[in-house]
Amino acid sequence: MNFRVIDSTAVPQAMKGLGSLTQALRSASEDFQIQPLRMVRQSPVYTREVILCDGALPLVWAKSTLFSKHEKTVAAYCGLEGQSLGEELLFSYQSVKRSPYQFIECSLPTIEYSKQCGLIQNQGRISRFTWQEHDSILVLVEVFYHQALKMIDTTQSLGD
Repeated sequence: MNFRVIDSTAVPQAMKGLGSLTQALRSASEDFQIQPLRMVRQSPVYTREVILCDGALPLVWAKSTLFSKHEKTVAAYCGLEGQSLGEELLFSYQSVKRSPYQFIECSLPTIEYSKQCGLIQNQGRISRFTWQEHDSILVLVEVFYHQALKMIDTTQSLGD
């Protein structure tokens, strides 16, 4: 994927939330699902690619890359399958810290699945997670579909 870093003023407010994206979408969706696309296990680098969906409607394409030799962390990451990365691994441990977001503009089409629905947006975000007690690093790239931004905006508006 080709991308360039952009200023945060150029992205919708819905992309700037710091909590679990899965929780935000789950609360806004009638039929939230995590559709696994690909998992690559090649020690010490592990990659997972998923689409967060509302039923069959794609909401967010997410690709995470874990750099780790820590057996427990690798086992937890590789065992996620259709589960939430944030809920099961990143936000469930206090020792995991998230960097500020880098916002990006992607070249299109980023994901072949996007061509089918025409809903891809060309903006996303990158986060970096680190563990305090060992040297694992996880890089997460999320590209938002228009419907996801609408759902998050609606949920945030209801919560205000």
